[in-house]
Amino acid sequence: MAFTEATGVDYLAVSIGTAHGIYKEVPNLRFDRLKEIADAVKRPIVLPGGSDVPDEQVQRAISLGVAKINVDTELRQAFTRGVQEVFNEDPDQFVLADSLGNGRRRMKEKVQEKIRVFGSQGRAEELLLNKKVVTL
Repeated sequence: MAFTEATGVDYLAVSIGTAHGIYKEVPNLRFDRLKEIADAVKRPIVLPGGSDVPDEQVQRAISLGVAKINVDTELRQAFTRGVQEVFNEDPDQFVLADSLGNGRRRMKEKVQEKIRVFGSQGRAEELLLNKKVVTL
């Protein structure tokens, strides 16, 4: 708590069992520690390394005060796999609009999935007004 008061940070990123990248084993978030931190700092919490964390754990973390979840690795994976799909279908396909377009489509699908998992679907105006935005 002293850190947040001394620095005046708006959001606080915490280490509760996540890591950047893709996990070799299923992560187990420390919800007891998250609750303790959230109760003490009274600030929105950031969950770094949120890619590949099981949906149930993400949803529980949100219920305990997580307001921003970093899932860049999952988004980059979706994009890359979308591009790869085009080349797997036709290795001579060199029309960037097709390969990159499919990558964009796959990433968009992943973003839509995350919005649903985060419980943010249809809540943009409400969340912005209350400054409780769950971002990707």
